[in-house]
Amino acid sequence: MDATSLFKAERGAVRRHRATAGEKSVAKRVLVVDVGGNSVKILASGQKVRRSFPSGPKMTPKDMVSGVKKLAADWAYDVVSIGYPCQNRFQS
Repeated sequence: MDATSLFKAERGAVRRHRATAGEKSVAKRVLVVDVGGNSVKILASGQKVRRSFPSGPKMTPKDMVSGVKKLAADWAYDVVSIGYPCQNRFQS
């Protein structure tokens, strides 16, 4: 199971309310995940202190998702935004 599948499986568990067509839209609570070479950092809307755990070249997607789920277990969020390092192949 890849990282996307694991997050999709959990998304329904953390979603509390979804606006229908006749309702006003509700601001989404965002869980931000920053995957770095040395650590994975997370922070959710409304939280003051970021949390992190070590990463590295041997970290698998499953390890990353497991670590994020463990650290964010007591935070409520509706959506997840993930940033990760990559080489920009579109430079001129």
